[in-house]
Amino acid sequence: MCSLLNSKYDYEIITPVWRHFPSLIKWKQKNRIVNNSNDNYLLERGINYSIIFDLTTLIEGCFYEMYFLGQNTRNTNLTDEQIFSLNNTMYYRLANELYERMNVATWSDVNELFYLCFGKIIKEEIDNERWKSISILFSFRNLLIHGKPIYVEYAKNIEKEEPNILVKNKHKTVYNYLLEKKLITKGDNLESVLISNTIADHFVSETFNFIKESVMCVDESIRNDLIDIVLDEFD
Repeated sequence: MCSLLNSKYDYEIITPVWRHFPSLIKWKQKNRIVNNSNDNYLLERGINYSIIFDLTTLIEGCFYEMYFLGQNTRNTNLTDEQIFSLNNTMYYRLANELYERMNVATWSDVNELFYLCFGKIIKEEIDNERWKSISILFSFRNLLIHGKPIYVEYAKNIEKEEPNILVKNKHKTVYNYLLEKKLITKGDNLESVLISNTIADHFVSETFNFIKESVMCVDESIRNDLIDIVLDEFD
C-alpha cells in the first residue's frame, strides 16, 4: 500500500499487518497437538483461543485496507498540483475526517464506514447467518481478550441426567450460538469444549467466506488484489 495524497513526504510505505494472518492461521490449524498430555491439551486450547484473536485482526485489517483503497482510488488520476489545490477545502477536510475515523474504527463502525467508502451497507450484502457468526466471533474475542475467567454454574437435575447449566455474563450469547450450531451440547463440560478445534475451525470458515463476500462488494480494482490473498491460502 502506498499513499501520496496529503502526505508531508514524497511518499509513504504502509505495511498491511493483516496480510500475514491467513498463513499464520493455517499454520496454527496444522500444528495443533492432540494427545492425552495435559500440557499439550492446554497448548491446543491456547492455540484455538489465539485463532479467535487472529480472525478478528484479519477482518479489521482487511476492512481497513478496503476503506483506505476505496478512499484513495478516487484520487489516482489527480496531478500533484490538483492534490495540492485540495488542501484546506471542504473535500480535504471531509477526506481527512474519514481517514481519522478509519484509524479508530471498531467492528461496530463497519456498516457506516463501508457505506461512506462504497455506498453500500455491508450487513445487507452478507448472508444473515454469516453476519451473525461474525458478530458472535467479535463478541467471543471481546470476552476472551482480557484473560478473565469464564463462569459456568452447574446444578443437579433430578428429572434428567444432564445438569442445569447457567452461563454467566455475556458468555451466554456465545454459548447459545454454539448450541444452535451444534458445536457443543448441553451435557458437555464447558471447561473443555467452549473452545475446541471444531469451534475454531468453524469461525475460520465463516471468516474467510465473510471476507470473500465482502470483497465482492467493492470496486474490481480493489477486489482482485484482496481476494487473491485469501484464496491463495484457504481454497
